[in-house]
Amino acid sequence: MTVEERLLFIRAGYSAQDIANFEKAEEFAKPEPEQKPEQAPEQKPEQAPEQAPEQKPEQVPEQKPDDSEPAWAKALAESIKTLTAATQAANRRFDDMGEPEQAVDKALDALKEIYGGKTK
Repeated sequence: MTVEERLLFIRAGYSAQDIANFEKAEEFAKPEPEQKPEQAPEQKPEQAPEQAPEQKPEQVPEQKPDDSEPAWAKALAESIKTLTAATQAANRRFDDMGEPEQAVDKALDALKEIYGGKTK
């Protein structure tokens, strides 16, 4: 990561820890140079190729869940969860729904309406 890119992240509000995580993710995502396999000696045409044991359609090998999610995506998902939790906490703290209506107040309002209270 270049110095200019780091400055852009700092200006965007990312912390030093976030930028370090981005750099780790970049290193993780870099493709490794492909190694050319050594050339195997050619098989003689007289030899029959090895036959693999047949698998029945019922016997499907178990596949492990794909954990190839990049580190930057995991960091992004975690920061979104943190931001969502902070926003929800702030909403709960500063939300003013007013006082709950009491049953007595509802009854008095109904009586006023029936027995000569103000008409709407």
